[in-house]
Amino acid sequence: MKVWIMAAVLLLSACGTTATTATTPPTAEEPAFDLALVKANFTAECEDPIAVDALFCEQVDIDGMTVQDGTILSVPTGLNSAATDRASVICDLFAAVHFDGDTGDDLGYQTIGIKDMDGGNAAACTVSQ
Repeated sequence: MKVWIMAAVLLLSACGTTATTATTPPTAEEPAFDLALVKANFTAECEDPIAVDALFCEQVDIDGMTVQDGTILSVPTGLNSAATDRASVICDLFAAVHFDGDTGDDLGYQTIGIKDMDGGNAAACTVSQ
């Protein structure tokens, strides 16, 4: 009887921990996606562009990409602040090509923020579900 009660307590403790972890939103310290994997995928794509255009690879600073607020893929570019149309195209390309080139798995980011050369917000978009 004592063993059964101990097992029940341990089971309930484990369930409570899992539920808490599953509902806790990501923080800036714990991004909602693997930034290194995202960078590696776009670096590989730019070696022989198929899903993006060559201009994308010239204009996007892949190494400078960061996670903003734990959930936003922040993408620096060499675009001037007047190039909002091109910034939107780049954003749409990131939204369309959000799958791992090797496995086909979703890379995990849902919102993309494109920055101009001065760090200003040039475009923003989301991945379609």
